Amino acid sequence: MTYIDSIDQNIMPFVKYGDYPDRYPALSALHFDKNFYTEIRNASRALFFIFEKVAKVFQQAPVYIFLF
Repeated sequence: MTYIDSIDQNIMPFVKYGDYPDRYPALSALHFDKNFYTEIRNASRALFFIFEKVAKVFQQAPVYIFLF
């Protein structure tokens, strides 16, 4: 028995696909203000572009830099 078996499905329904053993809640148990989600999306977008630039720099760097 897992934690999801003790969830009241009238309050928190969960998704179950066929015979797959994995299940997950269909609703988020956490509710935040819309501005919070917007801030998280913006921060994630910014981090993505930063890491994209870092990856390009490393891809273009000479190999001998990585041999310490």
